[in-house]
Amino acid sequence: MSPAQARWLEITLALGTLGAALALKLAYSRAGADDLHWVLAPSCWLAQLSGVQLSYESAAGYISHAQHLVVGPACAGINFLVTAWLALYFCVQGQLQGSRRKLQWSAGSLTLAYVATLLVNGLRISLAARLYQLDAYGAFLTKARAHALLGVVLYCGALLVLCQLASSWVIGRTQLTAAAVARRAYTLYLGVVLGLPLLHGGWLANPQRFAEHAALTTGTGALVLLVFTTLANAHAKSRA
Repeated sequence: MSPAQARWLEITLALGTLGAALALKLAYSRAGADDLHWVLAPSCWLAQLSGVQLSYESAAGYISHAQHLVVGPACAGINFLVTAWLALYFCVQGQLQGSRRKLQWSAGSLTLAYVATLLVNGLRISLAARLYQLDAYGAFLTKARAHALLGVVLYCGALLVLCQLASSWVIGRTQLTAAAVARRAYTLYLGVVLGLPLLHGGWLANPQRFAEHAALTTGTGALVLLVFTTLANAHAKSRA
């Protein structure tokens, strides 16, 4: 295969992965709990291992009456699944040699993203059940905001760690620094969580709520990124 053919194949794989991820996002953007059983069921099973009692109710999702918690479509983690798939693929594929390896990584990154989604979802459900029991809420820090903060910290933090581990595992000694991988993953995270709603006009339904969501997501995510890169740089210096 000539260099030009290899380049075109690389572009085709990148566009195919991007298109498939966006199609997944679109297909399940308004799905009900029954349609999302493939991700809700294993996530809730993992949460139940920590003692959270959940029972499934058709159309609503998984409900914990003891913790006053509903795990429905909004808690399925489809945004994280799409983001993780794209971040894993684009943080690694440019450093892989050969079209075959890039093609294998497209499928492999989806598999890793799905497994990571289940693990992070399970942890989030377990922590959210306990978070709701705290007597620490007021006019500013509401249960909804605390739940949103928890989600950003877990999803963004897990994404940065996942991409760094994948880069090191798949490639060995990655050509990118941990900070560079983290910034790329964080940019893709904001693109999926905030960029897509801006493009298709979803924010117009409630601009004020979207503005608060954007500020919380960007600010908290930036703090997670700062902590991660600081720790990663310190670790790199200690090994130098």
